[in-house]
Amino acid sequence: TNAETALAPAAPAGTRGDAFDRAQRHSRRVRVLKFAVPLLAAGIAIAFPVYSYLAAPVSISVQAEGSAFADGKLVMANPKLNGFTKQKLPYSLTALRAIQDVGKQGIIDLEGINAKLPLT
Repeated sequence: TNAETALAPAAPAGTRGDAFDRAQRHSRRVRVLKFAVPLLAAGIAIAFPVYSYLAAPVSISVQAEGSAFADGKLVMANPKLNGFTKQKLPYSLTALRAIQDVGKQGIIDLEGINAKLPLT
C-alpha cells in the first residue's frame, strides 16, 4: 500500500533475521543500561562526598585566652594552634603573645614560641 515499500526489492530472509537479532541485542543493551547508568551515577554521587569526608584532615583548632587592640594592632594572649599535616601527622604551636597589624593581613608576629612539628 505504501509507495516506498512497493518499489523496494524484497530482502533475503537472512538479512531480515540478522536485522531482527541486532534489534533484539540493542533492546537488551538499552534495558540493562537504563538501570546501570543511573545506579552508577548514584554510586558516584554517594562515593564522592564520603571519600572527601574521609580524606580531609581533621579541622584545625585555634585558641586564645584573651585578645585586645593596642596601638592599632590586635594582640592575643597565649594563642594555641593544633592540627594535622597532609600526611595526617599532628602538630602543635603555642606562644606567649601573637600580634597582628590590622593593615598587614596574613602576617602575625609571635613571641615566646613553643612548637611540636613532625619531621617527615
